[in-house]
Amino acid sequence: QDLISQINQMNKEETKEDAKEIDVDPLEIKKIFDTLEEYSFLKENWDGYGGNKANLKIIENAKSFISKLMKEINQIPNTMISSYGNVGFYFKLDKNKYIEIEIEENSYSYFVYTNISGLFGKDDLDLNIIDFDLINAIKLMYKEKEWIC
Repeated sequence: QDLISQINQMNKEETKEDAKEIDVDPLEIKKIFDTLEEYSFLKENWDGYGGNKANLKIIENAKSFISKLMKEINQIPNTMISSYGNVGFYFKLDKNKYIEIEIEENSYSYFVYTNISGLFGKDDLDLNIIDFDLINAIKLMYKEKEWIC
């Protein structure tokens, strides 16, 4: 069974109505917010290759997004900034299991990678709606530790 089939199965088993809200340590959220704030203080060309600092709208979008996502999952992501000034989050168990989320001014995108199932993702998603496939991919990644693909 490939990753997409497993996620679809999880979607059938758990609907939004019966999903339970997750409690995450507020200090973990604060650490994420502090890191996001630091990105706004970067100088232009911060990476030596013309990298842009994150603008305040993207940072606020990222804070709002991660606050919503943390109500659905109990895993704390790493934060990152791209050379374009977009910020994001990633979950990585090892080199073979990786999920990345990129926050932009008006939308977000994500991709899920496994060494067996390959890559899938979505882009131009509404910042106000956390994609159910994304939630289930994260849950599946940490639930099984080793995806059955």
